Amino acid sequence: MYISKFMLNRQKILNNWEIHLFIESHFPGRVVKAGCDYLYRLEWYKIGVVIPVLVYSRFRPEMRVCREFQLIECEEKQQLFDHRIKKAEFSIFLAPDERSEFDPGEDFDKITSELNKKLKGLAKPEEIAHGPNNCIYYDIEEKSFSQQTITLNGSIQIKNPEGLQEKIIEGFGRRPELGCGLMLIKQG
Repeated sequence: MYISKFMLNRQKILNNWEIHLFIESHFPGRVVKAGCDYLYRLEWYKIGVVIPVLVYSRFRPEMRVCREFQLIECEEKQQLFDHRIKKAEFSIFLAPDERSEFDPGEDFDKITSELNKKLKGLAKPEEIAHGPNNCIYYDIEEKSFSQQTITLNGSIQIKNPEGLQEKIIEGFGRRPELGCGLMLIKQG
């Protein structure tokens, strides 16, 4: 697994749909797909600034000059987190499965229940909070779309670190091409 950091120039890339296309351009000679070969996470979706992007991928991205989306570092890791830890902080940006429109406050219990099901006993989230919650706007072939998302943060009891790592690599939920589904484990 490769963990890479990119800098995304939101002055150049305004359409959120284009982000995954720029990621895929860093794997020349390979057909890669979001949710299968890589996941990514933005820290925010503001336009007009340069923002960091975290990418987990099965293949090493190629370093090249790209004003819109520049790879700044890449590291191969066998473990995404220290498998000896039993409790950690987590954060995940999701497009929940049930429907494209939802209310993060009203549907919070249902969304956290779905997350627990997807974890399949590998880990147990605790003290979960949500926010910020964003609606992502994007265009595909001159048609406009939107996707409501939710960010979940909290602590997590890790029961099966190897299994949890495989689930993190697989991703959670829908819309990985919009940066959804990567669970970040934050260690001590």
